[in-house]
Amino acid sequence: IGIIDPLRNQTVAASGKSAWFGWPDVPEIEELRAEFARTSDSARLVELAEEIQKLVIDKGVVVPMGQFIIPTGYSNRLTGVLESPVALFWNLEKKSN
Repeated sequence: IGIIDPLRNQTVAASGKSAWFGWPDVPEIEELRAEFARTSDSARLVELAEEIQKLVIDKGVVVPMGQFIIPTGYSNRLTGVLESPVALFWNLEKKSN
């Protein structure tokens, strides 16, 4: 979750001097982040995250510089491959021919 969670993603902090040096002061974003922290309704969490993402882009808090994909190949002889956003090399077994 990390980067998509507006509480743990440091780059969306918009609390001026309380954030990183030179970071913007956008109280509207901080209010939504505070509500996100207090909300347990999963549908509302999605709405809040979307509102925060829109404001972060519109106010210039974060400027996406591009996207990347790390290509990965697997042999059909491997079993135990774990789904993960990062490469994991444990739990793997190689089938013999």
